[in-house]
Amino acid sequence: MNGRDSDSGEAFLLRVSKWMHGWSQQCLAEKGVAGMKSIGPFAVVMPPLGGADPLAGWSDAPFFEEEPPSDLGGCIAITSTSFAHVQTLMTGCTRLMELGERLSSLGLRDQPMAVVIPSKGLVRLCPGGVFGEKISIGLDAAPMTDIDEATMDRELQSFHDLCLRYPDGVSHAWHDRKQRVLRRDAEAIVRDALFVYLSWKAFSSKIVLREHQTSVGRSDISLLDNSRGQAVTSCIMELKVLRSRGMTKSKKEKPYKPETMRRHCLMGVKQAMKYKNAENAPLAYLCLYDGRDADDEVPDAKTAADAGVILYRRYFMETSTRDDLEPAAA
Repeated sequence: MNGRDSDSGEAFLLRVSKWMHGWSQQCLAEKGVAGMKSIGPFAVVMPPLGGADPLAGWSDAPFFEEEPPSDLGGCIAITSTSFAHVQTLMTGCTRLMELGERLSSLGLRDQPMAVVIPSKGLVRLCPGGVFGEKISIGLDAAPMTDIDEATMDRELQSFHDLCLRYPDGVSHAWHDRKQRVLRRDAEAIVRDALFVYLSWKAFSSKIVLREHQTSVGRSDISLLDNSRGQAVTSCIMELKVLRSRGMTKSKKEKPYKPETMRRHCLMGVKQAMKYKNAENAPLAYLCLYDGRDADDEVPDAKTAADAGVILYRRYFMETSTRDDLEPAAA
């Protein structure tokens, strides 16, 4: 359902997250809660590209996806997104710190990985390795119970705080943050990051689609509810990135007029309305990720969105963790 960069760290973590869901359900059925919590921490790691081969002396695990070792505690498994070739190392580590140190000593510290902590019922997703940003999900990978406005607002705010609000977030859309110049492909970066984030939150009865093909075009993100056996569109999202400056194909700085951004927002409202009507979706969002110089609303877009029963949401992108403190200090 991603359709892009199947060998990317994000695609790898999404695939591993879904495997974790199946593994945890199977483990709970076989061992119960107490049995699962007795398993030590273990890691599933994306293989490094190039350089020395760290896998020498490891064990092949050809059926790891279907039938992993009965006790994964202390295990480090290296696998591609497809799980076609898995190699494992039983380290004997019983504590999380020990496991982290072993990953570092093996030259795997910067690889995308999922570190599973059964005793706490958690998975730590590490897109940038053990010392990078960490995203926590429940090991049971429970699906979103509802796709309603309150739930989606909470998840959208959490996504923004984690990925885009500050320049050291998980997703990097800035070309030059100090000059507030966004990358040319910033909109695609936001779309793909939101797709992955929501997919981590919706494993069982909810389906997340990126660039969902409707009868009137492709929505950026669609959430489908399959709880009754038939997938029904519950929410669609149209995403727009606002900027004062961007980049051309030749990597030269390009200014954008406020009027251009206003029209961009209004186009987003029209697109959201089309997709909402075509899919008969109860919820439709226009999400504006705002990298302009000024933290200002777009009144015309909000008015048009309200008239079309589209939920207008704007998320300002800071260039420093101190930016949002300055007004209060003043």
